[in-house]
Amino acid sequence: MANHMWMKFSILAALAVMITMVVGCERETYDAEAVQPESDSATSNSHHYNVRVGDARVAAGDEEEVVLEVVPSPDLKINLDFPWSIELESSEDLQLGASTIDADGMQLLEEQARIPVSVTAQSAGEYEVEGRATLSVCNDDVCHILRDEPVKFVVEAAESDEAN
Repeated sequence: MANHMWMKFSILAALAVMITMVVGCERETYDAEAVQPESDSATSNSHHYNVRVGDARVAAGDEEEVVLEVVPSPDLKINLDFPWSIELESSEDLQLGASTIDADGMQLLEEQARIPVSVTAQSAGEYEVEGRATLSVCNDDVCHILRDEPVKFVVEAAESDEAN
């Protein structure tokens, strides 16, 4: 009889372990290591994503929009369910429409995230914009949650008649 009880207990324990493994292994999620940008003009985390800037030439004195594009590595896609955000730093000579942009102010698609940034340059010149982003890219096996990622791009302002 004791042997029969021990067998039932062993079967129940094995089932519990199997259920835990199946439920707990749906998708691995972890914070990825930050990788420093490879160049001064764009931000890159070559294992997970690259940041491109659309046309970053603007007219001095005018409020204009510059679009940042976050493009995941080929084996990854944008995590549409993650609460993306970016914080950018204004300077005295380059004003930003908003210093913080959250997911509601972005266009998130699986193949890229488009982040519109409103800028106003006080005078002609090159302005480096720096900030920090929280984002996530995934594939079927893993999600990379990247917090406090450095973001850097350059805005080039020309006199109004030279900008376009």
